[in-house]
Order: sequence, then C-alpha cells, then structure tokens
Amino acid sequence: MTGISHRADSMAARFSAAASTYDHSADIQRQTAKKVMNLMSGFAAAVNVIEIGCGTGILTRLLIKRFPSARIECVDISDAMIRVACDRIGSGENVIFSTLDIGEKSAQFDLAVSNAALHWMVPLKTAFAKLNAVLCDGAHIAFSIMLDGTLAELKSARARVASHKQIGMKLPARTEILEGLGINGFMIMSEARETAAVIYDSAWSFLKTIHNQGVTGGIYSGQLLNRTELTMLVEDYDRSCRIEDGGVTATYEILYVLARKVNNG
Repeated sequence: MTGISHRADSMAARFSAAASTYDHSADIQRQTAKKVMNLMSGFAAAVNVIEIGCGTGILTRLLIKRFPSARIECVDISDAMIRVACDRIGSGENVIFSTLDIGEKSAQFDLAVSNAALHWMVPLKTAFAKLNAVLCDGAHIAFSIMLDGTLAELKSARARVASHKQIGMKLPARTEILEGLGINGFMIMSEARETAAVIYDSAWSFLKTIHNQGVTGGIYSGQLLNRTELTMLVEDYDRSCRIEDGGVTATYEILYVLARKVNNG
C-alpha cells in the first residue's frame, strides 16, 4: 500500500503472519459478518461495491451471494490475507482483490461494507473522509466495528500483572464513530450496539485464538510481555474470568451501522 505508515506496516505484517490461521479462529467475525448483511436486508441491488478490510473473505463470500451481479472490489492492508481470499474465492471481472489504499479509488461505488476492520484505521475520521470521496451521492455504508471495552477482561488482567508496560491502541467509542460519520457527510440510517460474551476453554485457548487472528503482538496489547509476565497473565485470567460451568469469558463490544452519504464531503 502506498504511503503506508510505520504503524500500518507493522500491522500489515502481523495480519499477514496470521493469514493461514485466521479463518479457523474467526468465529466472532463470522457472527458479525452475518449481522452486517442483515443491515442490507432491504436493499434491492448494488452495482459497485467496495469492501474495506476484507481479510480472508468471510464477508466477501456473503456479498457475492447477496449481490451476484455486482462488481465487488475488496481491499485489505495485508498481502497474505488477500492471497488467501483469492485462493478460496477466486478473482475475476466482478470480484477484485487489492492492497490499494481506498484514497486511490475513484468516486464510483454505491455501497461500502466492512466487517470488524474499521477500528484499525486511525484516525477514524480520516477513514470516513476517504470513504465519502469514493462513494456516489446517496450511496450507503454498512459495517460492524469493535468498540472501546472490547476484551476488557484481558486489559484488566494485563494491568494487574504488568502495569509498567504500555497498553496498545485504544478502540473507538460509539460517539466518536457516529460523530466521525456525521462530519464527513453521512446520515445514520440505523445503529445498534451489541455486547457479545464468548466462552473459551481456558485463558491459553483464548490468547491463542486472538493470536491466530493477528490481534496480539503489540497491535492491541501494547508492549510485549516476557515469558514470566505471560504466565502470570494466563493464571490471573483463568482465576478472574472463570465461569461456573468451566472455561473463561471474553467480551466484545460491537457497533453495527448503516449510513447514507448525503453530500460531497
């Protein structure tokens, strides 16, 4: 991707490293993808669609079924994720995968979609400005996004065992997202917040799952923990997040939004 920052470059490398394990561990992303599609249940058709942060193609597959005649451009920061998506879905005249920045696209799309990806685009208001620029007037955007408070249990456990080490990026608040859309020419058609509590067999199982998604390693968690701190983290998480029937919980705060472009930005 041209003009990529050092932070974005690091993020691309992390997600590329997880490309082969992502699908197997992306249960929460599969759930949110279905709910993104539900946002568009009343749409008759779409002609030109852009998917932001397509990853390995979880949402892409649903889009192809929902809009079989549409031209769908799928972009992602990770070359390896794109390769996996191409291998599994195939690319052609109507389905195109690339790592181009959305700012390099022309104003031709009547629908933009994204599943659990926009929170990685910082600052978020710049991402919405770029989306405004590539959408036709009256076009829609439908997306899911992780909110501040996601994986709060992990953040708390980490603070208890390694308070001296900096926490990583902060996820956006609902107000930041809605305000960012508003100032960039979008009118909110619908929005809903969901708290999803997911049960994992153990803290190790949970950490392995998010590692396989490319989430750990400094992207979300901040400065890396050493082996002793990691062991302490697992022990703390197992104690503090254990549920009665066994396993541990992890909480995801998710916002679903359908908006429409109402001006030229």
